[in-house]
Amino acid sequence: AATSNAAWWPGDGMAPGQASAGSSMSSAKQDQDSDDDAEESSSSSTPNTEEARKIKKRERNRVNAKKSRLRKKFFIDSLKVTIDQLKNENKALKAQLERKEGNASSEGSTHVVLAKPTVRTRGFILIHPTDKSRPIIHVSDSFCTLTGYQRAEIIGRSCFFLRGARTDVRGMRALEDGMSKASDVESVVASYRKDGSMFLNHVVVSPVRDSQGKVIHFVATHQEVS
Repeated sequence: AATSNAAWWPGDGMAPGQASAGSSMSSAKQDQDSDDDAEESSSSSTPNTEEARKIKKRERNRVNAKKSRLRKKFFIDSLKVTIDQLKNENKALKAQLERKEGNASSEGSTHVVLAKPTVRTRGFILIHPTDKSRPIIHVSDSFCTLTGYQRAEIIGRSCFFLRGARTDVRGMRALEDGMSKASDVESVVASYRKDGSMFLNHVVVSPVRDSQGKVIHFVATHQEVS
């Protein structure tokens, strides 16, 4: 009888009750293995996620450090240009004085009186090199003092925003032409403060170039004269 029963059941010869118990044990083991795999996958993904965050943070720090270095170089270059402009202006004034002293000596005069212009506030701005509207990208505190505008009211505006009814169009055009040619240019024009008062503005614009000779911005000094 045992032989006939074993021969009747297909497969491994086990009775239905026996097969069900074996299948249940096998299924439970598979479920446990799946849970173990899921737990292992979850635990292994956590370090990977943390490492990815660290890598992203390091990359962000590198980018910020590079931007900081570029900003420092930008302002140092601007200061160097301003200093060079002051040196050139001093040389021009000395040469003018020497010429006038020479003329007075040749005419037999023993005393020279020069009409010395009154120089008041000086400020400077940095101008975007390629945008045709010539927007201002940086402004000094002294420029704010000179014009009466706050920095937030200046950044992004055209560098010609101080012009008004009595501003000489030819002088403004000369400044624009100089920037278009990326060359040094200067002009004395009537400008207007925020309160509407007018002043004579001696404007000197110079291109600032990088190591490859490309113009990276223009620096414009504004000086009230009378």
